[in-house]
Order: sequence, then C-alpha cells, then structure tokens
Amino acid sequence: MRWIRLYTVLLIALVSGCEKLPTLDWVNPLDLEVAAEDSVDTPALVFFPDSVVVETGSSVQLQVFAMKVDSLSGAHIQISYEQEKMSLLSATVGDFFQAANTPMFFFNDDTTYGILDIYTISVGTDTLREVSGTGNLAYLEFQTLASGKLILEYTDESELVDADDNQIEIQTLSKGIINAE
Repeated sequence: MRWIRLYTVLLIALVSGCEKLPTLDWVNPLDLEVAAEDSVDTPALVFFPDSVVVETGSSVQLQVFAMKVDSLSGAHIQISYEQEKMSLLSATVGDFFQAANTPMFFFNDDTTYGILDIYTISVGTDTLREVSGTGNLAYLEFQTLASGKLILEYTDESELVDADDNQIEIQTLSKGIINAE
C-alpha cells in the first residue's frame, strides 16, 4: 500500500513537471494524395512538418523538402520569416543529395529583413550529380521569440536547377506555420 502511494505521488510529480512538448498534425504534406487535395502541384518546395504547435521561447525543427523533382543538381532556397517573432538557430545540409555525393552547402541569414538564403549543390560526376524524387535539402531550427502564428514562406527567388544549370520550374511554394502558445 505504501508503494502504491509513493508511485502515485512520483507519477503525478513527473507528469505535472514536464514542459509542453511540440504537437504535430498528422497530415503528411509529402504524401502525394494529400498534396493533390491541397492543390500542391509538383515540383514543389514544402516544409515538413508544415504546421507545428510549440511553447513560446522554445525551439522547433523543420525540414526543407523538394517534392517530386527530376534531375535536380542544385538549389537556391530563399525563405522569408518574421524576424521579430523567431530567430534561426541552425541550418544544416539535408539528405537528398547525400545519396549521390557529399553536397556543397552554405547559407546566409539576414536577420534585419528576415531572409534566409540556402545554397546546396551536388558536386558529383555524370549520373552522381543529379537526384530525382522527393527529399530534404536542409534541416532548420528556429527559436520562437513571441507568441502567435509565425509564418515561413519560400520566396519567388527560390530556384532549382539540373546539372546543365537549366532551371526546373517550381510549381508550388508552400508555407510553414509555427503556432507559438
């Protein structure tokens, strides 16, 4: 009987002492059927997850995805974000080009205007320079600075190219939403 009380008290302390974890909606924006229902034409740039709820002041991780591309060899991704309400903590190379070769990856975060430029390029030879399909180009981590609905948007300056530097037309530039409570 004594152990039951002790375990009950410990369980209550554990549950009440935990911080609020991010919650995700379970609709996968990378699912082609879901994308079609949401009028997402491909090739597309999407965030994954496309919507997340976090506690104000906490960090959130998002991925930059190229969806259903053919013969991708390089990308310039430009993202606009609300710099008064969130700040970039990190940007790292995604896995999409890793199958072909180790890509070049660099970024510039303009905190004055809330513009993040990401450049990633496959540097392989012949068939190792291009990838096709759906994959993540970058991992991003932001910290929320204020509560509310925070929006990330790909700008029209975003560009995908093949190995001959021919532009791959992007049909859809989706938004990412962080709800900071």
